[in-house]
Amino acid sequence: MNERITPAHKHWVAERAKFLGEPVQKLKLYNDEVDCPTLSPGMYREFILSYEQELARIHGGLVYWHSCGNTTVFVEDIIALPRLEMFHVSPWADLKKVVDVMGGKYLWISIWTPWEMFYKVIPTAWNNV
Repeated sequence: MNERITPAHKHWVAERAKFLGEPVQKLKLYNDEVDCPTLSPGMYREFILSYEQELARIHGGLVYWHSCGNTTVFVEDIIALPRLEMFHVSPWADLKKVVDVMGGKYLWISIWTPWEMFYKVIPTAWNNV
């Protein structure tokens, strides 16, 4: 499937840029299906990574790479994507391991789990209103 979608996307992006008279914009990837144990690192490399690399090349880089899943085991592959600017660290990922692998080279964001949001963040925010 990706071997058809990626070339079609490449064509659409080029035609859109030509029609609008502006350069191709950097891409944001939203990959909630990239989650361990849903996918193994080998499956990610075999079925997804090469297409993400091609999309990053087409767009001149990635502004944002997102998954709400546990992406701890995929981080080394993800940060090797061309011109990645920001990486989403989900609440299910091991934040310490992810940050250690990134080595301070990337901007990352981390989101709270639903439990943390309901019991910690919201009450604290209400106390400051």
